[in-house]
Amino acid sequence: MKPIKRLAAVATLSAFATVGAVSVGSPLRTRANLKGDTRFGITRFPYDLTVAAVIKSQAIADSASTLLPVHLDDGVPWKQLLAHQPLPPAMQADWRRIAASVPIGRPVYVGLACLAADRLNLATGTDGHKHLPLPAALIGAPLDSPIVRHAWLAYAHDAISAFHPRWLNLGIEAGEGLLANPVRWRQFTALYSWVRAALKRSNPTVSTGISFGLNWLRVPVYAARARPLVNNSDFLGLSFYPSASAFDLKIGLPVGGPGRAAWTTPLDWVHSWAHKPIALCETGYASRDCTVPQYHLHLAGNVRLEADYVHDLFQIARKDHYLFVVWFLAVDYDALYHRVGHGQDAMKIWRNMGLFDSALKAKPAWSAWMAGLHNR
Repeated sequence: MKPIKRLAAVATLSAFATVGAVSVGSPLRTRANLKGDTRFGITRFPYDLTVAAVIKSQAIADSASTLLPVHLDDGVPWKQLLAHQPLPPAMQADWRRIAASVPIGRPVYVGLACLAADRLNLATGTDGHKHLPLPAALIGAPLDSPIVRHAWLAYAHDAISAFHPRWLNLGIEAGEGLLANPVRWRQFTALYSWVRAALKRSNPTVSTGISFGLNWLRVPVYAARARPLVNNSDFLGLSFYPSASAFDLKIGLPVGGPGRAAWTTPLDWVHSWAHKPIALCETGYASRDCTVPQYHLHLAGNVRLEADYVHDLFQIARKDHYLFVVWFLAVDYDALYHRVGHGQDAMKIWRNMGLFDSALKAKPAWSAWMAGLHNR
């Protein structure tokens, strides 16, 4: 499932490239009357590759968030990092645009991905707008080799300098495929520990962690494997899409029960297991059924259950003192799917997880989100 979400991330950056120098408006101030310590954010992921879609997606997300999530999952500029050169100009421009649009007083969460879509091997290279082959020096390199360590530390430093995040995810969904590979997991744990220690010396106030697919942690052998890294982190990051439980079940992971148990069972479990502050780095719930032929899957979506999940999520997050929650979509991306999703049917998994439908009509989940945001 992960390769398709990454393709969607490529589409996002392409949309931002389309916007170019178009202004998205003045930053919005964080609403002063919002209650509770847990932060809630919606990604600015656009529902189409148009200037209007990018602007509208950002406006909706920023108007209903107390956190700005910055999700960088579209390759790594390995060539420049290995040569100790500045980031590619296109990437610098994208990062400056995002940094300049952070609403005043709003904390930032940044997620980085050194791993490819399979969450097992190193990510491909990028020049900011297109993918590049992995540099020869990195092909076959252990994840904890000095060349990878120094490059990943430099990239993390660049991200901190650009966005000044309160929370930094050093491995988006790194706790998934790697957990099933003891050798690669040991390498990643060594990479993470070394980079985190270096970052703590230079940026002690930045909280660091990685994210896990929640249901991966519910496998006892994987949980035991993950525990040392979690203990050496400031937070436990989670990726959780309860409406996609059939996918987890297909690959042998435990899932929650029917209805609300699809999320309450896993979230209750992880609260008892974590022993660290929890950050829900990405989540969502589909409001429509979808069939994914390439995985022989049928996933059930439900507009009412989407709203129920949003409602319960605010309750659970505050009760269990989550650091933050990130909802993956503001608007259903039917238009984006029809534009770039042909032959990529798994994009359907996230297609209808917006708080608005593709006609920009608010779903019940939007009302639930706004009520939860204002603690009503």
